[in-house]
Amino acid sequence: MKIEVISMGDVTTDLLFSVPNYPGLGQDVNASRFKVDIGGSAANFAVAIAKFGIGSGLVGKVGDDWFGNFAIAELKKEGVDVSQVMVKKGATGIVASIVDREGERTMFSYRGANAGLKPDEIDPTYIRKARSLHISGYALIEDPQREAALKCAQLARGGGILTSFDPGPLIHLAKRAVIRRILGLTDVLLPDSDEIKSLSEHGGDVEALLNAGPKTIGLKMGKRGCLIAQGKRRIHMPAFKVNVVDTTGAGDAWGAGFVAALLREPSNLEGAGKFANAAAALAIGNEGGRASLPSGCEVERFLAEYAESKEGGGK
Repeated sequence: MKIEVISMGDVTTDLLFSVPNYPGLGQDVNASRFKVDIGGSAANFAVAIAKFGIGSGLVGKVGDDWFGNFAIAELKKEGVDVSQVMVKKGATGIVASIVDREGERTMFSYRGANAGLKPDEIDPTYIRKARSLHISGYALIEDPQREAALKCAQLARGGGILTSFDPGPLIHLAKRAVIRRILGLTDVLLPDSDEIKSLSEHGGDVEALLNAGPKTIGLKMGKRGCLIAQGKRRIHMPAFKVNVVDTTGAGDAWGAGFVAALLREPSNLEGAGKFANAAAALAIGNEGGRASLPSGCEVERFLAEYAESKEGGGK
């Protein structure tokens, strides 16, 4: 399958703990469930794209340990091209994710090999063959990965490739000059309500961010749905009401759904928002990151069933 969407950023192995409540400082709590899975925002995005039936590739770096071998093997199983996932001596990135009974997660992250990706390890030909490039904000935290991410964005801009950018919760650690550079190279900005405040000197003002470079903003607002901004258009799409099991990966599912829908119908912002909201709803209704990411067929079926319930007077 031809690679259409390339994701660039962190690849991790996730250690997932389900607990009845988050312990206080110095306390202990027994986990009711435990699972090892692949993760990292860029890897989750790449898996989600592959599950939508779109050719998906990933640019990143893992260590030469069990966790790195596990991550690469599992990505291959999901249909993600990993020819540009480099392997270096050392430890793979690890995330310990603790999920409470409300489905909210707390994470402890070790970036490991991720930060070591170098600009000269980026293959320009690989980037230029894609229709879309997605960059995770974690890649902008430190060099040399930061310069590698900016190189990818510049290659995409030079090739007329649609570039999406998800800031991530640690974007406040990125230098202001770096944020200005990436915004100037971004077509589709995908922040949440907290991250958007770290992107602009104007407290996350949508108008200011659109003037900084992005043509479209897909603002993830959790239970309140999403806000899509493009030019003078402002579209609020309410969230689907579902039982929350685990929010891990929901933002990546939303972003991948939004980009996938835009690639299919660039002018249909409402359709993109609805598809993305449905993808996120399905993700939070299941446990885990990668395991919770829905297929394109599952999203379409969810939307069809929702439309039928509305027509039949359901809520």
